[in-house]
Amino acid sequence: MLRRLPALNALKAFEAAARHESFTRAAEELCVTQGAVSHQVKALEAELGIKLFNRERQRLIITEAGRDYLAVLRDAFDRIAVGTERLVQRQTSGVLTVSTSPDFAAKWLVNRLGRFAEAHPGIDLRISATLHHIDFAREDVDLAVRHGDGSWAGLDVARLSTEQLFAVCSPKLLRGRQRISKPADVLKFPLLHLDDRKDWA
Repeated sequence: MLRRLPALNALKAFEAAARHESFTRAAEELCVTQGAVSHQVKALEAELGIKLFNRERQRLIITEAGRDYLAVLRDAFDRIAVGTERLVQRQTSGVLTVSTSPDFAAKWLVNRLGRFAEAHPGIDLRISATLHHIDFAREDVDLAVRHGDGSWAGLDVARLSTEQLFAVCSPKLLRGRQRISKPADVLKFPLLHLDDRKDWA
């Protein structure tokens, strides 16, 4: 999909000018002239059709629209910076960080770590056992193993295995007056569930 993106230099000029509230200080940071920063910002305003600054008595006052756009650009630039740093570190450090659930790490992954280390002695494997959703742009994680249907937009997804879910109960519940003899009988008992797994009970 073709993205509509303004020129990077214009975005950098606006971000610096908005942060410093000054074309002059933005120019010093970017090592260009004050006129170049002003020209880039005006070109950006013309392209967007939106006023980003009010210029009053040699003061630069960011508009509400400019403040909203600044927040978007800061987030984007932060993500680019983090992603670049991670990429450079990965090329030199040989570290592989895997995020997975505590249960999967303990019951499946841990028994295979020895074989992985023998097969790949140059990789420093690090396991992060957590259930929260990973933001790869912000967190120092290379890959994550999660339970789900694989519908995670923007990510490369590979299915590792399928699973079968089935009910279990104490043998005592198969005897007595309130014994379970058909599936509907389960509704007579308290339901145990996990708040973070809506598909499990």
